[in-house]
Amino acid sequence: MTVILCFGNEWHGDDGFGYAVYNTLNQTDLPSKVDLYYCATNSLTATRLIKDTSRLILVDAYQSDSNNAGTLQWFSKDEFQTSYARNLHDGGLEELIKHCDILFDSQELVIEILTVTIHQASTFSEKLSPIIENCVSEACNQILTRVNQEPHYVYS
Repeated sequence: MTVILCFGNEWHGDDGFGYAVYNTLNQTDLPSKVDLYYCATNSLTATRLIKDTSRLILVDAYQSDSNNAGTLQWFSKDEFQTSYARNLHDGGLEELIKHCDILFDSQELVIEILTVTIHQASTFSEKLSPIIENCVSEACNQILTRVNQEPHYVYS
């Protein structure tokens, strides 16, 4: 079973990327072996959704001061932890990854993380910037391709 967890806050501009991906994927015919959930900013309540799964795909926006807004990038758990140290909102994707060792102690699990780089989340704005909006369909295409392939990263 593959579980896709989308994170973000749809009321904070580009931080709503995960919500937009969730809405788009929710309107597609996902394979029967795939479950899709929107977790907002609280991943620890989603842990019950991923019990006994063998593959986890995590989707979130990632704020950066770089000029790379709109860059989609895949990471393993270890690559993500090494590359990104910030925590935009407690309880989100970073919190889940920090707790993987405890949550999945004896469970072999493939974890693949897809991020889009954003400049800044805008409070009380439910609209994505054009550059991030343009990334939603490409992110969905990449996810759909991945769910039909062998996993790329293994965490055990």
